[in-house]
Amino acid sequence: LYTYDVLSINVYQLSALSIRDIVGTKMDDNKRRTVIQEAIRLIQEGEKKENVNVAKAAETIFGIEGIHPTYWGISKQQFQLFVNDALDKHSNGGFINEYSNDPKHEYYYPPDVFNDPKRGPNMHHVCAQMIQPQTKSFNVMLNVSKNNHIAVDPEGTTPINVPYLSYSMQQNIYSSGLLCEVFFSHAWDEPFFEAASSILKAWPEDCKGGYICSLCNPQNIDIGTLLGGTVKNNPFYRILMDPSSPPHELLMVANSRMPIHQRLWCVLEAHVALSQKKVFRVRMTGEAHHLLTSNDAEFIKAEMERYLADAVPLMDETKVLTDAWSSGKITDKDYWLKAQELKNSIDVIYQRIYKAQDKVLSMKDNALINLHNATASFLHDELMIRRFISGDEEQVCCMLADLLRRHIRASWNESLSGVEKGYQGTQEDMVRKYAGLQDVVEMGEAVDDRCESRARLTKWMQTASHVIPIGLVQFSDYISDIIVVIQLYKRGGSEWIVAVSAICISMISAWVHILQNLMNRTGLIMSLLVPLNLHSLYFGLSTDHDDEGFSFLKGAESVTESSVMA
Repeated sequence: LYTYDVLSINVYQLSALSIRDIVGTKMDDNKRRTVIQEAIRLIQEGEKKENVNVAKAAETIFGIEGIHPTYWGISKQQFQLFVNDALDKHSNGGFINEYSNDPKHEYYYPPDVFNDPKRGPNMHHVCAQMIQPQTKSFNVMLNVSKNNHIAVDPEGTTPINVPYLSYSMQQNIYSSGLLCEVFFSHAWDEPFFEAASSILKAWPEDCKGGYICSLCNPQNIDIGTLLGGTVKNNPFYRILMDPSSPPHELLMVANSRMPIHQRLWCVLEAHVALSQKKVFRVRMTGEAHHLLTSNDAEFIKAEMERYLADAVPLMDETKVLTDAWSSGKITDKDYWLKAQELKNSIDVIYQRIYKAQDKVLSMKDNALINLHNATASFLHDELMIRRFISGDEEQVCCMLADLLRRHIRASWNESLSGVEKGYQGTQEDMVRKYAGLQDVVEMGEAVDDRCESRARLTKWMQTASHVIPIGLVQFSDYISDIIVVIQLYKRGGSEWIVAVSAICISMISAWVHILQNLMNRTGLIMSLLVPLNLHSLYFGLSTDHDDEGFSFLKGAESVTESSVMA
């Protein structure tokens, strides 16, 4: 059912991570273990008094004095297991799209997206119908000593229910949490399966634990109220600004439903991360055109989607054409003419998408990122975030726009290169086939035979490596002969007449040979070059020369000149 790169996970291999795997920070594993034991002690006391505050343990673990959010992480394997469970639930009809029949409702979600196994429900659906029910209760195994000292131990024999943990803390309770080494910034209106694919594909190999707020924050308690409702107390801020163990990377996850920078929380996360860019990497993942927010960017989205829709079928048609020619279903001439038609169509698509890319990369920052349209789900969150970035809006917009341009350039180049490689391979295949079809193509038909051109160039370079040195030596020798003639003339006497005669005999013999064997354009040019003694060089580099003729010219010239000069 799941067509993305999700690995099959053996549930028995997903035992809790060992404490030894946790990288030590200022809050070491003993302190984190102490926080969990204190939370369990509060549950035990509440059970004795029959006055249990079910949220007390979770509030102790996730509160300001609890385990630092840096250790609320989830591993890639654990996330894969969760995604597989969500896919199973979706395929069995376990998710409900409550407002699918009311397009005007605030929480309307398109049924075609919801039912698509590659896109599926959004994070609101997944949280309310899967994460919250699974995290309402959770049995933690304890070892209780004779003096009633408790120790959290997966092999313990005494279970105790610890409700309202986060999903990730349930998975890592026995290691007292997992260090967040990569931070994923995402929008909750995203199609979950689409986002999961991007996350799994982009998860850095050097990052074991990741922060995904829906799975790492406790979803059955109000974390904002618990932490004081300020930006600096928020888990994301504390993770990104952690001086002892900041994440290696922040990854911003694009989706097809909503540009994530229309969500103020994502804008704020990017702002904080980019201010820390010297500490860790900041990247984007997903389709580049899904990140554009301005009205002008709708053109770019449309062109990119048209490209993806149009280019792939043309490439498939090219492959079908090649197969049809190979099997003899179409004639050679029809094959070549149709191939040229496909080539022209693909070239038109390339021009269109490159034009769109140039347009978006030349946009001003505030045209790429429109912060005025960004919102939050709750008004008090929106006001809090806008107060926090007040005065820095231009800087935030500039940093996000630069990041967006880099991702667009890299993402589109990657997308185009895949199609171009297939296109170039098919074109080379057509050229190779065309080498034997010249007799069936009428005169005047345009042919771009790159393979044949390369072969001619290679042959010419091999010839030139032999001819040019010899030609230059002969030309240098000719210059020296001229110098000798001049010196003889200055001395007086008749010797200079003998020298000039030798040179003239050499020129006449060259002209005779040319007139006898090369009555064409090459022969005419060679005749004009004879007085400069460059005719042998030109003949050797010409495409219609033969080695025998070149050797004769060299020999005749050398014998005639050297014998008379001697």
